[in-house]
Amino acid sequence: MKKISKMTLDTDYKKNVSCYFSWLPFIGLIVSIFSALFMLVKGKEPSLMLVLYTLIPLVGNSFLSFLIYISFRKTLNFNLPFFKGKKKFLTISLITCFMLIEIIIFS
Repeated sequence: MKKISKMTLDTDYKKNVSCYFSWLPFIGLIVSIFSALFMLVKGKEPSLMLVLYTLIPLVGNSFLSFLIYISFRKTLNFNLPFFKGKKKFLTISLITCFMLIEIIIFS
C-alpha cells in the first residue's frame, strides 16, 4: 500500500512540476507585456536598453524553462499547453500585442 501511494504522489509531483515549467514562457510573456505597457504609460524615452529591459522576463523564463527541459526531458512530461487548441490564438495575439508595444516604445 505504501508503494502505491508514494508512486501516486511522485507522479502528481512530476505532473505539477512539468506543468509549472511548461507555463513559464507564457508567464514571462505576460510580465513583459505589463512592463512594456508600464514603460509606455510612464512616457519613458525610447531606447534599445528599454526594449531589452522589457524582454528580460520573457527571455529569462523561457531560458529557465529550456534548461529544465534539457535536464529533465526523460523524467518529466513537458508539453506547451499555450500552443494547443484555442489557447494558441490567445498566445499569438499576446505575442503580436507585445511586438506592437515594443515597436511603439522603440520608435
